[in-house]
Amino acid sequence: MAKAGSTKDAVPRVSKKPSKVVSGAPSQLNQSSRKGKRAWRKNIDIQDVEHGMEEMRAEERVTGKPLQATRDEDLFQIDVQGDTQVRKSLKKFSPALLTSTKILSQRSAVPAVFSRQSSSNSNKRKALVSHEEKGRLLRIGKRPRKGPFNSVVDPTEFGAGSAVLELSEAVKNSGTYDVWMPPSEVEIKDGLETVQPKKIKAPATKHVREAIEVQAVIEPHQGTSYNPTVEAHQELLLQAHEAEERRVRDAEKHAHIKEKVESARGEAEEITPGVALGMKLQAEMNEDDDDDEATEEQEVPAKRQPARKTSAQRRKAAQLLAEKRELAERAMRKRMLAAIPSARNIRRTTARLLSARQEELVQKRSAESLKLKKRGLSGKRLGKHKVPEGQVDVQLGEDLSESLRALKPEGNLFRDRKKAPAGKPAPKDSKAKAAKKAALQGVHSHASRKTRTSASFHRPKTLRLARDPKYPRKSIPHAPRMDQFRTIVSPLNTESAMKKIEEHNTLVFIVDIRSNKRQIKDAVKKLYDVQAAKINTLIRPDGKKKAYVRLTADHDALDVANKPCTEEQYAASLVHGRGVHIPIYHKPKYGIPVANIQFRSHHPELLDLFTHFATHAASSLGIPCSRPVYLPHKRTLWTVLRSPFAHKKSQENFERIVYKRAVKAWDADPEVIERWFLYLRRHAMGGVGMRTTKWERMSLSVGRTRLERLPKLEPTSGEKIKALGTKIATAELMAKEKAKVVASIRSAE
Repeated sequence: MAKAGSTKDAVPRVSKKPSKVVSGAPSQLNQSSRKGKRAWRKNIDIQDVEHGMEEMRAEERVTGKPLQATRDEDLFQIDVQGDTQVRKSLKKFSPALLTSTKILSQRSAVPAVFSRQSSSNSNKRKALVSHEEKGRLLRIGKRPRKGPFNSVVDPTEFGAGSAVLELSEAVKNSGTYDVWMPPSEVEIKDGLETVQPKKIKAPATKHVREAIEVQAVIEPHQGTSYNPTVEAHQELLLQAHEAEERRVRDAEKHAHIKEKVESARGEAEEITPGVALGMKLQAEMNEDDDDDEATEEQEVPAKRQPARKTSAQRRKAAQLLAEKRELAERAMRKRMLAAIPSARNIRRTTARLLSARQEELVQKRSAESLKLKKRGLSGKRLGKHKVPEGQVDVQLGEDLSESLRALKPEGNLFRDRKKAPAGKPAPKDSKAKAAKKAALQGVHSHASRKTRTSASFHRPKTLRLARDPKYPRKSIPHAPRMDQFRTIVSPLNTESAMKKIEEHNTLVFIVDIRSNKRQIKDAVKKLYDVQAAKINTLIRPDGKKKAYVRLTADHDALDVANKPCTEEQYAASLVHGRGVHIPIYHKPKYGIPVANIQFRSHHPELLDLFTHFATHAASSLGIPCSRPVYLPHKRTLWTVLRSPFAHKKSQENFERIVYKRAVKAWDADPEVIERWFLYLRRHAMGGVGMRTTKWERMSLSVGRTRLERLPKLEPTSGEKIKALGTKIATAELMAKEKAKVVASIRSAE
């Protein structure tokens, strides 16, 4: 005991570890093996486990049984009555205190726009009793079930085919539709005006019957009668004479033209007797070749090109050209200023000429329509074909019969006399003899085979009739696919473009890739009311088409480019194809961010299109938003087996790229932002994902408001603090005494 209390032994030795554990057993961890090797099972430190097991044994010795075997009634006490002070401090339950009620109360009172009515919103009254339940109740009450038209149906024949189980929709709705009632106007909800189907208008084309008058029974001319009047017969003879004169005149005209062509060809080429026109003998062809070679040798050498001008000469020529243009512009301005006083007289004269020309045109059209109604299309040219005129049937005076009995029923003496060939008339039985000869000899007795000169065989030409539609295939013509708004995409305002405007009187535009120079010129004329002198186009490396429009001298490109147009005027104007242009980005006033949208897609074209649509929607709602921000895209690569064989050559690589864009909004009302999100979700595009983030701002002094909602705490007195300290000290003393008792028990063992 003296050694244990000496000063020398009181110094702890850190290097030496205890050779026994808490339970008194030797520590295998600190003892080395006799062979000089440490076995793995003896080098495991289990002191913590043995310490815990020893504490459990001590607790069992003190309490009599372990904690796991103790019942819940001995460990816990159920408070059935509760604390009255706590019950008084809590507020009474109210549905207004629920978080769900607070969230719903903060939402907008304006109802959302629905494209279609859901089943939950329908006002259709639901039946309290189903059809089967009603039938079962009728069978219990022994009442007959009525069928269509109040007929009693036998309950034993339900479903057998002889009994009708249910009325059809046609019988239920019979008598409710009125044929003569005008169609009811459908109420269009707000925001759905643009998605309503357009009414198709009937075409304004006139029917053929309105232009041409076709009689049911054609009334013949009075001069064709067997005993006509003198005036009618003379009129018919005059019509036949005019038609014959016209035919003879046309024939003479064609013959004269043919003679001119042949004479001109004969003058160019010497006509050789016995040789067809346009052909030469071999000797003449050789002489012509010699003449051609001689003329080629005698050709004059090409004219020398002028020498290249120096820079001073080119500068001087440019100055002279500029002076000439300036003089021409001054002369034109003088002429315009001189014509200003006489503008009123010119306008009156022009209006008078236009009115006279309009009246003449109306009279000409009325005469043509009247002629078309009476005569139809006879004698008119339709494309490359001409509608033949009807022949005039007329008889000469000596051929007219005085009675109906002596009238010749067929034939036309006037036509037969003018068109019959000279010579003997054919005998009456010539047709009969020809038919007899063909029947005796046959039609294939002298058939000759055509001599073929090529080995290719072609299908013979068949009859192809021209199209004769009975109704128009399109009710109205299609709108112009390349109008001025689609042709010109946007003006270009770069430094080079501004230099072109100031120095060369030229406007620069980004135009549609499919437009040509004529369409660009018309579009500039319609949009800016200026005349283009020259247009040059080119395709940029990014695939867009750029057009340089040089204006005439009477228009200034700088005035056209600086034409004032406010944002309100542009928004109020009706611009077709406005969605193609860049939207108006409103500037933020306070710079408070309220929302952020991120778009993702595997297709960059669809992603840019939907981002453009979202910015246009924000511009229409008046939301200040940023331009689309290009976020870094995510690229994923992986390799899969192409076949069940695990070879390197049978593998296949795949790649997936996710493109991202972002748009940020500022200074907008939460309700407007919510409507923007709803509109984008409703018109979402396939293949483009969208993730929205919305920030809401709370009111000022939110901390003070939350402190006021907390229950008020009473101040702590000194006596309570003293009692609490006494209690803690007592608990610590009891724990120390308990530890001493446990140590004495262990030492006794």
